[in-house]
Amino acid sequence: MYIVGIDENGLGPKLGMFCVTASLFECDSYDPSFFWKKASDGMVDDSKKVMASGRTEKGRRIAASYLAMLGAVPATDADFIKFINFRKDGPRRYGCPDCGRIMCRAGNSSFAADCSGSNAADLSSSLKAAGIRFAGAESFFCCPEEFNRGIDRYDSKMSLEFSILEKFFKKFSALSAKGDTLFICGKLGGTKRYVPYFDHLKKYRLLCSSEGTNSFYELGGLGRIEFVKDADALHLPVALASVFGKLVREVFMESLNDYFGGFQKDLPRVSGYNDPLTREFIEKTASLREDNGVPAECFLRKR
Repeated sequence: MYIVGIDENGLGPKLGMFCVTASLFECDSYDPSFFWKKASDGMVDDSKKVMASGRTEKGRRIAASYLAMLGAVPATDADFIKFINFRKDGPRRYGCPDCGRIMCRAGNSSFAADCSGSNAADLSSSLKAAGIRFAGAESFFCCPEEFNRGIDRYDSKMSLEFSILEKFFKKFSALSAKGDTLFICGKLGGTKRYVPYFDHLKKYRLLCSSEGTNSFYELGGLGRIEFVKDADALHLPVALASVFGKLVREVFMESLNDYFGGFQKDLPRVSGYNDPLTREFIEKTASLREDNGVPAECFLRKR
């Protein structure tokens, strides 16, 4: 069977990317506690515990260890983003302002210079012995401009996020022909009923469902979708997706901080969340943004 763990990172900040990320595993059967024991090797945890803003070393080691099992060892941040990008060609193919080529693009910093190959080897052996295969990770990320357009189109963060989730359901729908498929998603706010948000999912026959603190839907021809409270604490595939997504967001925030820090050295390095340092950063960069042609919609989210 296939397990697809999906989580979001960066829905609430004022600055930076919004990411929805999935990790994919193949196994004989799914037992959450068994997965934590065999598929994490003690490394994976809630992304907020693994990485604080600007401190990504442990997250990089985790990502490098898993990606090594796919034969992908990113040398630079740009390599990492290129490999994990759901769309492969970035949030936009054309039309980005000149500032975006630096401000919104991963750089050539070393991705995980201190990553030990033994970590990947130990993890690979543990997975193989347990009959578990890590099959990949992908992240769909939106820059502020695309996020703002999405809010205009869908009218809420919830609707925008679900529209991205459906892209993952659609992409992995072919797995159902190979075996049972279980999608485990972090709960979207306090939402209990997800059927009103179905668009692509309307094409599948709803076999059974339950809605409450945790909700699930069995869909013929697709599989089972679960929305679970604290999913990143309960399910390793979701926790790993969160680590990858948090790392994607941090890589882009590093680029944004570097871009403006190149003009003004005393600027604080910020997380992009709605905290005092981020508010100070927004105020202090106002004239820099105007002087360097940074459109407001490319920098600051509407909501």
